[in-house]
Amino acid sequence: MATRFYADVEQHILNIESWADFCARLSTLRSSENLLAAIRVEGVFDFIHVRVACKAEAGTSLVDATSHQAEFRFENLTGTLVGFFTPAYARTINVPGYHLHLVSADRLHGGHVLEIRAKSLKVSLHTTNDLHLVLPENAAFLQADLNTASSGCMAWWPSCTLMRTVFMGAKSRRIWE
Repeated sequence: MATRFYADVEQHILNIESWADFCARLSTLRSSENLLAAIRVEGVFDFIHVRVACKAEAGTSLVDATSHQAEFRFENLTGTLVGFFTPAYARTINVPGYHLHLVSADRLHGGHVLEIRAKSLKVSLHTTNDLHLVLPENAAFLQADLNTASSGCMAWWPSCTLMRTVFMGAKSRRIWE
């Protein structure tokens, strides 16, 4: 997913004890369970646990590629989390719930966030009701049977390199500024 990010809400969250605690507090900043939200979080993470998919051969399904992942744990790491909240009803477009990735300030570390603890984090949230879905028009996509869970997009994703989702509101600002 991608967005033209503009913070609708900015707030400091203090004394984060776990990923579950953090997600619960993020939820209080959103106006609805039914809207998409882009999220940017900056600060020093007392502890952060991430995973990274290992390199996979071309044509490997997303499910198979992510079955072998390395996990890393860092302490006192300055960085930024970016990602999205996707409502449960949109699970075929993106992972439902919170899906955040870390990029360390020195750009040497990153990954999908599994756990965090922090004393203070600056949270910026951009909520939108505008979703634009672009589907590929290649033969592989047009002929694929995507109607069952086992043949759905997650299993078929490597052939779907042009599929992407973009949501944009009327306001715009790059998420990395």
